[in-house]
Amino acid sequence: KKGQGYLTYSVPTGATIDEAIDDLALMLTAGRLSTTNRGIIRNAIENEYNSGDKSKAIRIAQQLFLATPEFHTWGSLHSNTGVPRQMEGYTELPSHSYKSVVFFFMG
Repeated sequence: KKGQGYLTYSVPTGATIDEAIDDLALMLTAGRLSTTNRGIIRNAIENEYNSGDKSKAIRIAQQLFLATPEFHTWGSLHSNTGVPRQMEGYTELPSHSYKSVVFFFMG
């Protein structure tokens, strides 16, 4: 038997698009949504939200929130500036080989 879930959040009456995104950001990312991701979500839902189909806009926003790094982390995030990170702390090669196992769950 498949589980079912329902997205029942609705925007408070009179809320602007930015207030709706702020509300979702607080609930889904503990307020850590980056400016870049906020802009992506805003651009994706703006037409539906402003045309009056707010429930569709919120469903799209919720799905996009679930794809953000902020939703999938508990601690603080480092912003992505587009500049590659400099690796630090490795001045010598390892003295022996090692193996690692990485699990990646896609749901």
